[in-house]
Amino acid sequence: MSGLSRSTLVELVRPCDRNGFAPPVEAKHLRRKGTQRGVVLINRASLQEYLSGLPSLAESLGEHGRSPTALPPELDAALDKVLDELKGKGVTA
Repeated sequence: MSGLSRSTLVELVRPCDRNGFAPPVEAKHLRRKGTQRGVVLINRASLQEYLSGLPSLAESLGEHGRSPTALPPELDAALDKVLDELKGKGVTA
């Protein structure tokens, strides 16, 4: 329904290191008395609210369409300079 894997959904609804032990998405765990297994019901509105609060792909990429954390800062700055020079000459990356 959301396209997220089961393990990703578990990280969003259960307290763990990845979410700082504060799950961003509401869920309920239903199980019968005396059983170990059950069903996890994920609040769809809560999931949609969480997903809509994430940055878009364009917002998460840098000016030149790359992740700002993909390169060390000095290489990233040098690459930006080269790309800006090429853009000034009419070349697109």
